[in-house]
Amino acid sequence: MRLLLKNRAPLIIVAVIALSVFFPQIAPANATCATYDSANNRIIVSCNATLPLVASQINNSTIIEDKGSGEYVIRATLQTSHAKLTISSTDGVSWLKITKNYGLYFYYANAAISGVKVTSWDESTNAPIDNAGAASRAWIRFYKTTDATIQNSELAYLGHGTEAASARGISFEGSGSTNVHIDNVEFHHDHYAFYSSYLTNSDLKNSNFHNNDKYDIDPHTYTNNFVISNNHIHDSQAQIGIICSFNCYAITIEGNTVEGSTSSGITFSRNMHDSIVRNNIIVNTPTGISVGNSPNNEIYGNTIHDVSRGIYFSTSSTEGTAQNNFAHDNTISKATYALISSNAPVNTVKHNSIDSGTVSYEYYLTSNSKFIIDMQSFNSDKIRGGSGSNPVEIRNSDNISVDGSAPIDTNAAPYITTLTSKIITVKSVSSTAPPPDTIRPAVKITSPANGATLSGNNTIHVTGTASDADSGVKTVQVHVDTGTYQTATPKAPGDWSTWSIDLSITAPGTHKIQARATDNAGNQNWYSIGVTIT
Repeated sequence: MRLLLKNRAPLIIVAVIALSVFFPQIAPANATCATYDSANNRIIVSCNATLPLVASQINNSTIIEDKGSGEYVIRATLQTSHAKLTISSTDGVSWLKITKNYGLYFYYANAAISGVKVTSWDESTNAPIDNAGAASRAWIRFYKTTDATIQNSELAYLGHGTEAASARGISFEGSGSTNVHIDNVEFHHDHYAFYSSYLTNSDLKNSNFHNNDKYDIDPHTYTNNFVISNNHIHDSQAQIGIICSFNCYAITIEGNTVEGSTSSGITFSRNMHDSIVRNNIIVNTPTGISVGNSPNNEIYGNTIHDVSRGIYFSTSSTEGTAQNNFAHDNTISKATYALISSNAPVNTVKHNSIDSGTVSYEYYLTSNSKFIIDMQSFNSDKIRGGSGSNPVEIRNSDNISVDGSAPIDTNAAPYITTLTSKIITVKSVSSTAPPPDTIRPAVKITSPANGATLSGNNTIHVTGTASDADSGVKTVQVHVDTGTYQTATPKAPGDWSTWSIDLSITAPGTHKIQARATDNAGNQNWYSIGVTIT
């Protein structure tokens, strides 16, 4: 037994080392977690700590200052390495103010930020730095973090575009980044409110984005298995509300409201694939949902209003192709183009609700694009083809009329056309094969009355009515007793609502006058009266 334990000792040592690297221990009360690197003006946190603990261990108010009432000012970059930093109201922190272009840097490190405000800070004006990212200011960067929670907080006036991309705003970067959870956070007046690369198995939800400068939500470069849900993006100068770009996949964007973005509400870019956009509300932006150079995505249940382009598929580079996307059950109103495709080989649109009264063109294809339109109702919808050869296939959409044509049954076979600099108008119409008419027509003799006594010395004038709600009355004929049927005269050609005929009956006695109506389907009905001739 001793020999076995001795041989296993190196394995135990390796395991302990691995655990100490990837799962840092909480520091004892007397441990030194925080040190100051004066050469780089950087605070280094090397074991799990809270912000008040860091301030007390640095113990230099020119570097990190406790201003009272939970407010802290830092005048250096605060870097956490292979450890976890907690900035929380439960530790008495309310507001972290970061001066100049310093930041919070989590290097292979984790974080818990809860119930606090974090902003840039200008000590000369005693206010956050509000420069729209045009000059240096504070930032937050996570690099290869594996556990970060940000909740019930406010992150504002952060990031800029004048220095390294790592200072862009609030960012999560590096292969292996995972397990980031952001909930109920207010992001405002940031350059990039949220940015990620290589991030996986994470979520961003229930948060409020407004007055940001560049992008509101920007998962980027191989971000995957990421959920963006129930956020509100509004009053923003940002170009795009939510953009996923460059090989992102397995992204779910759901239940968000995006208002007033200057370019588009939601954008797929540069080979974003196998992702879902559902049940979002997008209003007052040039493009509702843009699918650029991105294949194999599903878009459904979204409400898009007051836009130039509702859902826009396009290919403009070699980084991906906008093809094999599926957009269905969306509602689009007040748009120039509801569904538009440019240089996009084939995409399917199905059962979308398009308000034709507020949309100029329901469909627009250009530069060799193709739409498959499936299970769609048309209300004199306009399908416009621009330059190039643009196939359109309409299928499973019952009967349609194209430019006033006879009905075309798209359930039996798809309607296929190719449009080049041409507009067609498509309307849903009734079936080409109505159900067979098996109902007898109605017919009645209104004069003379049944049982009347008439003189045989006079012509007998017989009148009546006939109707058929299905195929219509074809003819009414009348005969006396077993004589030959004679055709009556209709009210007008084809109108048998009333009819008449003159009969001559001279033989005294009782006689039967019978009317027979025949409809256009061949159904017949009879009506008889008896008269006495004197």
